Amino acid sequence: MKSEYDFSKAEQGKFYHPDAKLHYPIDKEPDPSPTKHYPLRGMPITIASDFDEPMPEIWDALAE
Repeated sequence: MKSEYDFSKAEQGKFYHPDAKLHYPIDKEPDPSPTKHYPLRGMPITIASDFDEPMPEIWDALAE
């Protein structure tokens, strides 16, 4: 930005329109509380019995 600007040739009221209508996006009845949907809540969690056993075939495949 410049330290000073020259407004000596400026035109006052160039963009002023007295009959301009402003349209603001205002909701007349805002939603009091948005509804949140949690589809997985309440579903049982099941973990396989061999979940914590080592899987050497995966390590062999990664080594190749």
